[in-house]
Amino acid sequence: MTLATDAESAVADLRPLVQGDGADLELRAVDEASRTVTIGLVLDGVECLECVMPPDFLQQIVAQAVTDKLGGATLVLEDPRQE
Repeated sequence: MTLATDAESAVADLRPLVQGDGADLELRAVDEASRTVTIGLVLDGVECLECVMPPDFLQQIVAQAVTDKLGGATLVLEDPRQE
């Protein structure tokens, strides 16, 4: 398995955490050399941004899942609420 394949699987496992609130997660980039995975929170059409999992909590859960599933890969979580 490649890092990209494992990252896609991790994102698929995590998506239900935010889909119930109308948001989604997407795999945006995988850098095999640096073992960095970029996942983005998609808020298109979300009417209640406060209803989506809080940014710090989401970061913690996604980072733990990436660490567990991808063996120490570095996570970059792009959350438009923090821009």
